[in-house]
Amino acid sequence: MGQFSQDDLNLAQKYPEFGLSVLSLKKDYNNATTAEQRLLANQAANELRKSYGNYSGGADGGSFRLESKLNRRSDDLLDQLGSFGSFSYGEAPTYEIIAQDGPPHNRTFEAAVSRFGVELAHGTGRTKKQAEQAAALAALQKLKSGDKQK
Repeated sequence: MGQFSQDDLNLAQKYPEFGLSVLSLKKDYNNATTAEQRLLANQAANELRKSYGNYSGGADGGSFRLESKLNRRSDDLLDQLGSFGSFSYGEAPTYEIIAQDGPPHNRTFEAAVSRFGVELAHGTGRTKKQAEQAAALAALQKLKSGDKQK
């Protein structure tokens, strides 16, 4: 976990707070005196990577892999919402981030999805995209069940 991967560097350029947080965790890892301390620092770094870039450094911090299962499922859900019943024509659903909470390295977002100015559902996630995807899923579930309430 000593060196920055190209993925970490790219993400740090886009989100400086990510870079500072990972740098701090890398220092913790390098200064750790026990295997448990190194494991905790590595796990925290991987959580950051997952929340910002949807990838992981693996158990040793050096074998980077994309966590794409959720993305494919979420993209499918967004496609379903965009084409569900009355959504197959006219205005597409819109998403708005309505709240965010927590420090930059551990932020939670809340999104709302609307159609024709009517709010359909809310969702939360560790990234803006995950919050929008959760809102899309909640709206899709309400539409499929016939629930007209928020």
